[in-house]
Amino acid sequence: MSEQLLIKAFPAYTNISPRRAIKLTDDGVTQASSASDVVIGISHQQLSVSAGQHADIVMVGIIEADAGGVFSVSSKLTSDGDGKLVKASDGDNIIAIALEEATAINDVIRVLITHS
Repeated sequence: MSEQLLIKAFPAYTNISPRRAIKLTDDGVTQASSASDVVIGISHQQLSVSAGQHADIVMVGIIEADAGGVFSVSSKLTSDGDGKLVKASDGDNIIAIALEEATAINDVIRVLITHS
C-alpha cells in the first residue's frame, strides 16, 4: 500500500535530529521545544541535519517519529523539550495521532500528522 506525503525542504536554523517535531522561525526550521509550539511537521531524514543545510519536513501524512514518553494507540501527541512526541494535555498544540503505542522513551512509532 502506498502512502502519500507532503514533504517540503526548509533551511535548518539549528541542528535537526531525525523524526522530530519541527517549527518554523523567521530564520528557518528548528526542533520544537514545548507543547505550545506551532509545529509544521516532522523531520523526514534518517540522519541529522546541520544548521545551514536543508531539512526535509513531512507536513502531511503518516511518518515515523521518536517518542518522548509512554503513550497508547490513538493518543493525541505534542512536543517535549527536544522535539520528541509525548501525550498531549488539555491546551497543548496537537501535532499527531499515535498509530502505534510507545512503551519507552525513544521508541520509533508511526503517527498521523495533524494540525490543531
